[in-house]
Amino acid sequence: MRKLRSLLGWAIPAILLTVGSASAQPEKMRFVVRPYLQYATQHSIRILWETSENATTMVEYGPAGINATRADLSGKIAIPGVRTMHEVELTGLQTETNYFYRVSSILAGGDTLTSEINPFQTAVRDSSAFAFVVFGDSQERPAAWGNIARLAERERPNFALHAGDLVDLGYIKKDWVDEFFAPANDFMKKIPLYSILGNHEHDAAWYYQYLSNPEPEYRYHFRYGNAEFFMVDTDQPLQPGSEVYDWLEQSLARSTATWKFVVHHYAPYSSDEDDYGDTKKERSLLGDEDVRALVPLYEKYGVDIVFNGHIHLYERSWPVYRNKVVENNGVIYITTGGAGGDTETAAPTRSWFTNTVRTTHHFCYCTINGSHLQFKAIDENGQLFDYFDLYGSRKTKTAIDLTGQDLPAPDPRAHALPAIDLIAHPLTAHDPTAQDLTPAGPVFLPQRRIFVDTMTIVLSPALPGETIRYTLDGSEPSIHAKAYQKPLQLNRTTTLKIASFNKYGRSRINQATFVAQEPYPALTLNNARPGLQYRYFNGIINDSDTEKFQHCAFTAQGQVAGPDPSLIPHRRQFWGAVYEGFIKVPADGYYQFDGHADHIFRLHLENRLLIEELDQETNFRTEIYLQRGYHPIKIEYYNRRADRAFMEFYYSGPGIGRQPVPASVYFRDPDITH
Repeated sequence: MRKLRSLLGWAIPAILLTVGSASAQPEKMRFVVRPYLQYATQHSIRILWETSENATTMVEYGPAGINATRADLSGKIAIPGVRTMHEVELTGLQTETNYFYRVSSILAGGDTLTSEINPFQTAVRDSSAFAFVVFGDSQERPAAWGNIARLAERERPNFALHAGDLVDLGYIKKDWVDEFFAPANDFMKKIPLYSILGNHEHDAAWYYQYLSNPEPEYRYHFRYGNAEFFMVDTDQPLQPGSEVYDWLEQSLARSTATWKFVVHHYAPYSSDEDDYGDTKKERSLLGDEDVRALVPLYEKYGVDIVFNGHIHLYERSWPVYRNKVVENNGVIYITTGGAGGDTETAAPTRSWFTNTVRTTHHFCYCTINGSHLQFKAIDENGQLFDYFDLYGSRKTKTAIDLTGQDLPAPDPRAHALPAIDLIAHPLTAHDPTAQDLTPAGPVFLPQRRIFVDTMTIVLSPALPGETIRYTLDGSEPSIHAKAYQKPLQLNRTTTLKIASFNKYGRSRINQATFVAQEPYPALTLNNARPGLQYRYFNGIINDSDTEKFQHCAFTAQGQVAGPDPSLIPHRRQFWGAVYEGFIKVPADGYYQFDGHADHIFRLHLENRLLIEELDQETNFRTEIYLQRGYHPIKIEYYNRRADRAFMEFYYSGPGIGRQPVPASVYFRDPDITH
């Protein structure tokens, strides 16, 4: 998982790390965050909690018995060492089984902190009925969020989904501890919650510490019963060929689940009055245009319902297919942004896709029994205000009709639709039914796009039996292009175009340029000293200013251990700093850097602008090959939000897992003027 077990270095300003830390005379140890459940499968579950002091980690657990006089806690897992953030994964559990658990943490002096005994249940069998709830935008109003969580618990779901904006500002620890976990603990200590990031999480380290999902956590999928859930961070790049798009396309193509659901934050279709155009004076775009790049995937691969948040109201669409309302074979889009944030209203006129819209705090409740899905929307008073049934998923219904007759239902064990005789039922590339049967785009492995000397490229189709064809000359791969049979060896900068083929046609074309680079040599510093130099300025940087930091009037300068905004005396808002010096890397090799700030983060390395993140609410990434030693670095930072200075900066490389860049690798040389 994309965990940062220790929030050291410069991942979060030191001023934000004071909550829950030890004082000069420590109080008795307490739970900062009480135990809660994450990522349940048929045979495992994760239990997390946080203590105010470094302490041991232990979970006792056992299955629920019959006519028992006490809960069975005969199982025990203890993790060596001490820590404040605790996570234990229980494995080897029985499917669809009730268990009890209790956590304990012990200080070196013997002070013991023990939780109450709580129940949990493992994921159900593939053929069993189950229920889940969906939340969105629990941010900012803990009383409202606590009420929604209480009402949702009353329905006794197997698990919960969260469509993002769990908190108001993801880099503020207090928002997590007091405004998210505390109001929902009665729910989360018994029912696992699967979440995805929203824009208010800011891709911050606290999200990855507190939420435990499969790597890389900003995208993942999981199977529950006869359904599969695809969780997508829509602050990431989403265009065809991006990492998230490629992953989602192949994951959907490979899914054998009866029901398919997608959960992300932004709305492909929305009637909100002002997020996509102020409807009091202009026409609305009716949703997020970037997210609409994913809609063809939902339609092609049989997604039944897409849940999103972001807009603080409830809206359900009619089934939508190819930008039209349809009666059959359409995807239903549900905006569920009412778990706590200030509510919003819809535009004054009805949108073409809208079935139901309502302004209220609420949650969604969904039950599935085989091919029957029952959906309810429940408001802040516990009242039902929307309801529908689906009898058969898009996979089991007639999604494609080639001859005027239904196709047979797919075998749930198979990876593709049943074979169809193309001679009897000819298709053309212009036939929409033919497009729905073409393969998913193949992908490149690894994700790295730079190399020194040579690079080995592996091409991967979505499904067995698909043929990948490729070109190296810039032309589009056709059925006559060279077929991929073994890994490709590159020794110069090359643009590679690839496509998969099956008997229904060709996939979309994926392309990537792999760049041959010379290693950046290290510099020799004659007077290396720890830390970086900084220059400070006040003022406003306009988004339209292409030169950004070139016109700033710097009013202070000095030295700091690293690029931590809290180390510089600054005004409440509208200020920034430029940090300059050197970073020392321990070995020759490929290094990845990523960073993000509220509001501007720019990374210059080896006098090249490698990252320019302008209020995008996600970490931007780059890669470079460096030789062992010192390399010039410049980081430009700007803050617009009052009292909310924030910056993260991470790296990975030879022998270094992804982590905050530590202060120990920053150096300055007073003899060198930047």
